[in-house]
Amino acid sequence: MKTLARIATIGTLLGASTFLIGTQSASAATGTPDDELTIDCNDDSGKRVAIWNYVETQITVNFTNCDFHVHENSEGDVITDDIPVSPIIMYAGDYLLITNTSLPAPVQVVAGQLKEGRTPPGVLQYRQDVTIPLDAKSFDAGEIDDQDEKEHWLGGKRLCALDVEGGARHVYTTLNITIDRPGRYTFRSIATDPLGEYLGTDTNPIGDSFFALYSNFDPANPDEGVIGCNDDLNNLFDHGNEEIVEVLEDGTWMEGHQPYFSVQLEPGAYTLLMTTWRAVSKTEWIAGEAKNELPWTPGPATLTYELWGPAEAICVENDPVCDPPEPTLPPTGSSSGPAAPIALISLTLGLVGVFAVKRRVTS
Repeated sequence: MKTLARIATIGTLLGASTFLIGTQSASAATGTPDDELTIDCNDDSGKRVAIWNYVETQITVNFTNCDFHVHENSEGDVITDDIPVSPIIMYAGDYLLITNTSLPAPVQVVAGQLKEGRTPPGVLQYRQDVTIPLDAKSFDAGEIDDQDEKEHWLGGKRLCALDVEGGARHVYTTLNITIDRPGRYTFRSIATDPLGEYLGTDTNPIGDSFFALYSNFDPANPDEGVIGCNDDLNNLFDHGNEEIVEVLEDGTWMEGHQPYFSVQLEPGAYTLLMTTWRAVSKTEWIAGEAKNELPWTPGPATLTYELWGPAEAICVENDPVCDPPEPTLPPTGSSSGPAAPIALISLTLGLVGVFAVKRRVTS
């Protein structure tokens, strides 16, 4: 789901109070599993608190000054909805809304699931940080294809769904890529800075990005030339819960709202589009406000993406390791050895964009 529908449902049980979601830091780009936390419904009113651990792990929630709660399992089934008794026992994947009913805003507790990170096919060929400036280009995604989610499917592909409920404009960046060897290639985002609300303390749109690969991207016609897309690895791999993190071999926590997809490619030129799932126009990005989106602090943001593929199939232009300079010939005229690159991937940064978090503000 792209929205917090459970907030509306639980809000009814709590008397339909209107509230905004705050955040509390639970982890960083790397973190440590935790199995206990303490909540004060007075001091923590309005906060969203995340605690992370592996599936089937018991999590103890101690609390004070709370007089009502709703506890759901990972399937969205209500376990209890009454006066709470401390401590409450949760498991990774559960969700808890706990409150002091004399206050307008409850506390959200999300028990996020940690999972072993998958290794894409092939080998890691390239990793790059892309900084998103305040000034960005935007394109019009198109009309609504999915009336329930209010999304447009780029190129008619369901996995290429972009939000268009608040408007069709999406800020973006592109990378021009040249592939020199056929094979299966994987594109994924592994981290953002700021972290965004899922892992960090700032509700920043970069926390929920979208990738699409094109034979050639035309911002005036974004439905043409679409090869593959994704915006959430948690949906792609059917983790069964929106709040998941894959823990990579180097300890990086790759949050489940990061894009991930693999495609079979032939040699040729391609364009990678990096944009927002949420519709965020240039004006909204500069203002730090968009429809159905929590406010954020405007400013530069960075996305770390990776490209995986066949061994020795890709190198970066002017990389001294895989694309060394031509050797200097000795006086005898003999060569010290060949210096031709194995293959070439040229990456050209276009005008950069912004990445939105799938959160709605109730009104």
